[in-house]
Amino acid sequence: MIRKANEMDQHVRPHMRGGMGQAVLTTLFTAEEVTCNARMCTLITLQPGCSIGRHEHLHEDEIYYILSGSGTVEEGDGPVQLDAGDAVLTGNGQRHAIVNTGTQPLVLFAIVVTY
Repeated sequence: MIRKANEMDQHVRPHMRGGMGQAVLTTLFTAEEVTCNARMCTLITLQPGCSIGRHEHLHEDEIYYILSGSGTVEEGDGPVQLDAGDAVLTGNGQRHAIVNTGTQPLVLFAIVVTY
């Protein structure tokens, strides 16, 4: 399946997971379109100062891959600075949050795969 950029659904989620500001989500493929156990396959854009609030992943893994910008992710070991090319894997009951601490939009690819 091929989906051109102009065919992707985009919507705004204010205060995503209790975070600050808003997140712009661009759905690459829906859960119904993929054949694996994925419930999310999305690009997420956070403007400077915006965040996704702390949340837990039970019975699933979430992978963030930072495409551009910079930010800080909080996991069990405390905050860690992320830049383009960095990746995060959260799952098995772990919690995380991410905030754009940079001056440019933070764009990340997020996929959530359920067990």
